[in-house]
Amino acid sequence: MTKWMFFFDVDEFLHVPVKETISSVMESLEEYFQFTIELMPMSSRVCYSGDGPARTYRKWGIEKLAYRDVKKVPRRDRKYAVQPENVFAIGVHMSQNLQGKT
Repeated sequence: MTKWMFFFDVDEFLHVPVKETISSVMESLEEYFQFTIELMPMSSRVCYSGDGPARTYRKWGIEKLAYRDVKKVPRRDRKYAVQPENVFAIGVHMSQNLQGKT
């Protein structure tokens, strides 16, 4: 069984801090069975604007948000990751059906 299961859309991504790896971030969270990930809006400046401002929404290569700053406090409006061995049932934005620290 996998150690962690992540819940976020296919067009979203996680940003790992400089000088960190995904492994080191996950190791720092091993004592928790679930953690949530905060939204970070992206700037329209990273969007291609050749067609003018009215059409820039069509040029996004990824979702208009990213995730950063892992919090250890439950929030319902964020994406999340769980350790599946401790989960009884999961939801789209967060699971309340688990045992252990969250």
